[in-house]
Amino acid sequence: MFANRLMALAVVSALSIAAVLVAFGQSNPATTSAPAGAGQADAPVAATMPAPQPAGGNDAPQLTSEQEAATLAFLKEHRAAYYDQMKDLKGRDPLRYGQAMRRMYKVMRNWEVMPKVVQEASEVERQTQIRVMDVIRQMRQAQTPQEREKLQADLTQAVSDHFEAEQNLREFRLQDLDRQVKDLRIELQQQRQHREAVIAERVSLWLKAAKPVEPSTRPAGDNGS
Repeated sequence: MFANRLMALAVVSALSIAAVLVAFGQSNPATTSAPAGAGQADAPVAATMPAPQPAGGNDAPQLTSEQEAATLAFLKEHRAAYYDQMKDLKGRDPLRYGQAMRRMYKVMRNWEVMPKVVQEASEVERQTQIRVMDVIRQMRQAQTPQEREKLQADLTQAVSDHFEAEQNLREFRLQDLDRQVKDLRIELQQQRQHREAVIAERVSLWLKAAKPVEPSTRPAGDNGS
């Protein structure tokens, strides 16, 4: 469970970075694997999908109809703009739609193992990042120095809010690490206390694997052809 939580937090960070890079053209859209968040920061799905793979080159299992429905419901609730893009992609490019849905299914499963408080913190972090990118877009279109000066103040506030949200997520990660270390110490102590029983159990398992191989009943000289 702990490992899943850390993976979920890592996914949140990866999505944030990918959203920035795709939105401002600093990454190769054809190889960007993580989607942006919802709202104005969403990049077009086609820009975030990998190039179709040759026949036989995509061994990832297809989602079941139940998994697909659950993933779409997750996107509709938490990533509304991306949900709309996915619905459009399904009709235009079923192959890339399938690839995207498999990635989104993993994102959904990671989200599900997050504690509620971490989900809320990650959502705040995502929204503040969207605000940063919105201000950047407005600054690019500003016509006067006065407009840019006001927007720069807005940008400073948005970056500050994003920093605080990011720090909160890191604090949650540290708390999980602390709990994990405590659990490992308890487990280590318990194994030391029950050393003989642990060793006996492991020997028993190895003995099962070391059973003699039954001799073949195939006649001598028969090569099976």
